[in-house]
Order: sequence, then C-alpha cells, then structure tokens
Amino acid sequence: MKFLRSNVAHSQYDYGTADAYVRSHWQQGDAVIAAGRPNWVEQGIGEKLTYWMTYHQSYVLLYVFEKKAQLVDTQFGVPVILNDEQLVRDIDVHPGSG
Repeated sequence: MKFLRSNVAHSQYDYGTADAYVRSHWQQGDAVIAAGRPNWVEQGIGEKLTYWMTYHQSYVLLYVFEKKAQLVDTQFGVPVILNDEQLVRDIDVHPGSG
C-alpha cells in the first residue's frame, strides 16, 4: 500500500516541481532559505532549514520569537530574515558562499 502526503493548499501551486529542482541541484553545505511556510519547505526538499524569511510584506509574524537577542521562527528555531540587508549579510557569511 502506498501512502501519499497531500496538502490542499499545495494543490494550486507546483511545489513538487520546485522541490524536485532544488533536490536535483542540492550540494552539501548549501543554505536553505525558506521564503514560504517553513514546514512545507523542509518537508518538500528534505533538508534542514538554515534561515526563514517572510513571504509576504504584510505577513503577521506569528511564528517568530526572540532567542539570545536574535529573531528565530517558532517551528525550527532558525534565524529570521526581515529585510534585504539581512539577506545579503546572511548569504555573505554562510560557509561556501564565496
């Protein structure tokens, strides 16, 4: 018997193709920056998240709290990126970015 996981919200988007693309290009040490719901991203590509960023400008940050003077998401405890300066900084300091 085969069990398929499905989420109704996913049915209108082609997440499967995007997930497959990321998995096929994945290299050890790559960073995963989720610009969507963190659990969907981690489940879809099968890799641990490195960062999470809001995916809509008016998104209410219900999934964020402060831990050791840094904003992290409540689900995975990964750092949250709130603006383009943080995105550039975090990419620049990530091992293997150069």
